[in-house]
Amino acid sequence: MAEPEEHFSTVGEIRTMVALKVSETAIEKMLPEGWEPAPLSIAASKGANLRLGFTDQIVATDADGKPMSATPFVPLVIPARAKGTDQTQIMAVRTFAPAGRDAYGINIPARSTIERNARTDASGACSVQEHWRFVTDEGDHLELQLEYVRGKPVRNEIEYRVYSGTRPDFYRTYRIELAEDVVRSVPAGIDRVQTCLLKASGRRLSELFDGTEQVVSITSLPYCRREIHVPRRFAVVRVERLSTEDQCR
Repeated sequence: MAEPEEHFSTVGEIRTMVALKVSETAIEKMLPEGWEPAPLSIAASKGANLRLGFTDQIVATDADGKPMSATPFVPLVIPARAKGTDQTQIMAVRTFAPAGRDAYGINIPARSTIERNARTDASGACSVQEHWRFVTDEGDHLELQLEYVRGKPVRNEIEYRVYSGTRPDFYRTYRIELAEDVVRSVPAGIDRVQTCLLKASGRRLSELFDGTEQVVSITSLPYCRREIHVPRRFAVVRVERLSTEDQCR
């Protein structure tokens, strides 16, 4: 029987997802006790054990449809499973976002700059340039420079839960309608990327990005609509601890 839940908010955003294979030892250190890595098995990102979701929110509304502030952010999520089970889940272990926006108790306050340009020539070919940059006061630095040729995005509808890396009993359910364009996939032999430069440094990132990391796939989501739902048993705690706006993401 499904657990009772509440519709929390709805967001519209643009995303670029980067799936990587990084040190398994570093991944294990970021998971809570009782959880273990479960690298992705989906074709385009097979073998990846870390995903970065560079996100530029365009619009956000609460459960009643009232406007909320939208924000850029980037989550670091790990495909993982509780030991003794075979059910892979998604665990958010860190986000970089403006201060005060921390649904999972994992946020590092960060300033961001985003540049995005698209050019379509007379033949209809579209080239896209993106530059994402997140910086914290403590010296953490996460940056992505990307240039690729856009393909034909595929419409999809998905639903999944994201668990908190600091409080694994807490999760939120996302029901998503999106258009996805896999611009690079090592397993699938896809590569329309012309430039890719991923930089990560600082105390909170150095173990994951030690020079051995490998990009497995890059997926552009030029359209993404997410409905966010929270189990009803967390509703009272949420109201006491965080404002509705803080839960936007």
